[in-house]
Amino acid sequence: MNIMFLGSDAFAVEPLETLIKAGYKPNIVVSMPDRPSGRGRRLTPTPVKALAETYDIPVWTPAEIKSDEAFEQFKSYHVDVLICVAYGRILPKRWLDIPWALNIHPSLLPRWRGATPLEHTILAQDTKGGVSIIRMSPEIDAGHIVWQAVVDMQGIEETKSFGEMLFAKGSQALLDIMARISNQDEIPMVEQSDAEVAHAPKFKKEDGLIDWTLPADAIHAKIRAFHQWPVAYTKTADISPIKIFSATFIKQQDSPDVLPGTICKQDKHYLWVQCGEGQLGIQEIQFPGKKRILISQLQGYEAVIGDGKRFKT
Repeated sequence: MNIMFLGSDAFAVEPLETLIKAGYKPNIVVSMPDRPSGRGRRLTPTPVKALAETYDIPVWTPAEIKSDEAFEQFKSYHVDVLICVAYGRILPKRWLDIPWALNIHPSLLPRWRGATPLEHTILAQDTKGGVSIIRMSPEIDAGHIVWQAVVDMQGIEETKSFGEMLFAKGSQALLDIMARISNQDEIPMVEQSDAEVAHAPKFKKEDGLIDWTLPADAIHAKIRAFHQWPVAYTKTADISPIKIFSATFIKQQDSPDVLPGTICKQDKHYLWVQCGEGQLGIQEIQFPGKKRILISQLQGYEAVIGDGKRFKT
């Protein structure tokens, strides 16, 4: 059984290693090209490529995959099973004309089809999240569901840790599916409901700007959803962006005479800001050109973000 694994992001590392350790070592791994990284801008491989090379698996890093030349290369691998996990590109339709093309997608499909399902699940404050394995189709994330797991949302999830948990679940389920394929067992599948589709488009950097007229729980969800990128931020008349990496909130704490965005007080651990409803307690913050710090380490900015000062909305 010839296996091709496509992945680039760190989320795809565990699924690949799980396959390898279970005896389903891919014949070829496809990943995004090396990119400049760090202060020295040195070419750096993707996490998936780096892992594949430690297991001596050949890696193909095409600059593009839509051309006839790329398709000829693809055909040369005689793929029986293609597994796509956080690769970063939409696969051409003709690549999917193989016995099995599978994708691990971190959402309860058909909810949150698209590039940013983790962020949208958190941002929407969904009460249920999950992970799906689908048989890939030409329409993005629209294939039949082979397996799905539901998790209860706790309202504290951040994108990175939440994604790691979901992809770990998907990795284990993938082994059962691979065993069924290998044994030529029947694999039941469920068609997605068009009526339940919700899309998860990519975000822009400016999407991270906080609107302090929103309820505190919605702002808290934004900070958690954007913890990796684009990162939630606010600004004053003089400083922008002021990035916020962690916070808490109080729903009931309202001050009718205080405008949203107003800094109400600072205690040992939090900087409390009035929201449209409730207050947000900022815990970790970063000023332009500075390192991330906890509010407990905050000194020298009282004139800008002291009590009574206000963030712009």
